[in-house]
Amino acid sequence: MAVTLETERLLLREWRQGDVEELARIYADERVHRFLGGPIAREATERQVGRFVRDWEQRGYGHWVAEHRESGRMIGRVGLMHHPDWTASEDKVEVGWTLDPTSWGKGLATEGARASLRYGFEVLKLPASSASRSRTTSPRGA
Repeated sequence: MAVTLETERLLLREWRQGDVEELARIYADERVHRFLGGPIAREATERQVGRFVRDWEQRGYGHWVAEHRESGRMIGRVGLMHHPDWTASEDKVEVGWTLDPTSWGKGLATEGARASLRYGFEVLKLPASSASRSRTTSPRGA
């Protein structure tokens, strides 16, 4: 299922050939390591992107590639993710993101997260309490 969202500054699109390399480049940045628990190898990035694609196929939601509309450059990932191991509540969906540090502090993560939540609430009809399970994988205000 290919779902594309556009915001004022972002294109949230499906994963394509070459995106693993771009995401691996972002993950290789030491500033990003702090929020991901350390470096992520290219092979692990490939497995993660595979999970994002499977989430879309199986659940109808997942993480999108976050692309800057003006430049067309991939700046990271943003979207909804199911966590089957959460036990605190029945809601097992979070909104999350990882952006290239050059995109931090510009409100792009917030813009992408809001679009993801709108999709989750308006299209998927996820319960509003799902938003309370959100976590961030980039600095505050990114």
